Order: sequence, then C-alpha cells, then structure tokens
Amino acid sequence: MNFILLPYVILAIMILLLVVVLKRNELIVKAESVRYRKTLCLNDEQDFHRIHAECYKFTSQCHSKKSFDKLNLDDYMMYIIENNERNISNIIKKVEDNNKKYNLYCSNLKEIKSVVTPKQLQEYKMTGRGFKRIEDKVCANVKIQPRLKIHIFLSAKYVSPKGKNIYEKHREYNYEKVKALYYNVKKEIETKETFEEQKRKERNKMTDSLRYDILKRDNYRCQICGVTAKEGAKLHVDHIKPIAKGGKTQPDNLQTLCDRCNLGKSDKF
Repeated sequence: MNFILLPYVILAIMILLLVVVLKRNELIVKAESVRYRKTLCLNDEQDFHRIHAECYKFTSQCHSKKSFDKLNLDDYMMYIIENNERNISNIIKKVEDNNKKYNLYCSNLKEIKSVVTPKQLQEYKMTGRGFKRIEDKVCANVKIQPRLKIHIFLSAKYVSPKGKNIYEKHREYNYEKVKALYYNVKKEIETKETFEEQKRKERNKMTDSLRYDILKRDNYRCQICGVTAKEGAKLHVDHIKPIAKGGKTQPDNLQTLCDRCNLGKSDKF
C-alpha cells in the first residue's frame, strides 16, 4: 500500500517545493525590482475618481398591460436622464476625467523599464526571462484599474392581477449611448430654460404705462365682442400671438379683450 502511495507523495512534495520556490522568487522580485517600486510610487500619485457602480439599473413597474405595451424604453431613458441630470452629469465628468488620467498613467507606466544586472540574477538564482515574467505579473497585479465606462440597464415589468402572466422588456445602454442621450437632454433643457427666460423678459415688458396706452388706443373696448368697461366688463391687455408661441410685448401684438373673450381665446393664435 505504501509503494502505491509513494508516487503521489513525491508529486505532492515536488508541487510544494515548486510553490515555495515561486513564492520566494516573487518576494525577491517585489523587494528588488526597480520597475515594481517605481510602479508603486506612480500609483501613489494618482487621484482617479471613485465611481460606485459600473451598471445602473432602473425598473418601471407598470400597473396595466396597456401601460406596459405603451411604455417606450427610449422615452423612459430620456425621462431617467432628465430627472437624474445632475447625478448623471457628475458620473460622465468623472468617467471622462478618469479616461484622460488613465491614458497618461499608462503612458508613464510604459516609460518605466526593467533594470536588473547579470550579477543580480546570479545572486537571486533566477534567469533573466524568469525574473521578467514574475516582474510583469507583480506589476500587472498592482496596476490601477479605475472605472472607465458605465452603462444603464432599463427594464419594464407588468404582472397580471392573479399573477398568471408576467410581461417584461429590457434594454441596455452602453456608455457612448448614455453620453449621447445625456447631451441631447441637456441641450433640450438649456433650450427650454432659455425660452422660459425669454418669456419672463417679455412679460416684464408689460408695464402699467404700456397697458394704459393699449387700453386707450382700443377705446377701452374688447376687440372681439365690443363690450366696454362702462358695461361692467373687466378688460385685459392680451398678446395676439402668445408669448409661449414667440409673441412679443409690443403694441402691434397687443389688444384689449374682456375677461370672457380672453379666457376663451386662451393661447390660440
């Protein structure tokens, strides 16, 4: 029985010795490699942004089969970006910054060369190829790997009232798509904000003096039904072309309307 086990015992001892030798060689390389030490020093100089997750998941729980069928995941994605604009903007900036820093980091790593003399190899009892192989491994193990991309995973789900039917649809957006959609949404938001600012400026142009001039010009009479203030009508100065549709606060775009006609006109043009 002992003779049967002997080959396995010898093999186990040889494997153990090999592991010990490899571990010894790795410790020597870590202690003596100029490239390894310079890599660690370069790592200490880095300030990559910490991005908590690579994949961000959003799920819409639909309350009816009709709403599930109607839900467009691309529209849902735009909604997610618009309502998380600040967070997504922050993440994109961090990813972009990490990519720039990582390119420089990799360039600096390439400039760090392996330096070992034949005398040192003899002292370490290692070959140049063996030393280089272990050096490559230990340097690769400590190479910083920051997050350079993120993606967003969307899903929609509907479960029938009795739970018999389950409907799901999914879509994944890679970093390039997320970034493109974000800038589209950002442009829409900026355009909307600019338009809202323009509307505020136009409304502010409606001074008491201008209002009086328009009422006087129109003889204090509604320009639609003809009723006057003397007949008990409450008169307003209305934009013929509404501000919301690009109308300006200037005399040729202003008219006197009674409250009833003004309400009926609304924002029609």
